[in-house]
Amino acid sequence: MKYYAGRTEKDPPLGGGGFPRTEGYCGEECNFIPCEDGFVYGHFETIKGEEDRQVRIERLGGQIGDEYIDGVDIVWTAPTKGNDPRTVVGWSRNARLYRHRQLFGDDPPSDQHRNDEIRS
Repeated sequence: MKYYAGRTEKDPPLGGGGFPRTEGYCGEECNFIPCEDGFVYGHFETIKGEEDRQVRIERLGGQIGDEYIDGVDIVWTAPTKGNDPRTVVGWSRNARLYRHRQLFGDDPPSDQHRNDEIRS
């Protein structure tokens, strides 16, 4: 993807494993959309096989029992033309990073998230 601003035929996901190749979309496709609440919600895949793994935020200064850590600078990378090497495609400064996947439920943060059926 070039813009990460929602699902379009002109900006398909490239790389990212088997899911985007077979399904034609990815959870990251709305990573750079400013939402109605003023936030941007970034996604990166934590599922491997059948397991939805936690993010080890204690490696970034969080405590073992914490559910999130604030003040994290996140660098978004993606493979170039669908293959490695990876390149920086954007960043988020002073972000909140959650230990576990956060689901939007019935209230997605933007119309684009709702239209693309992005759930986390």
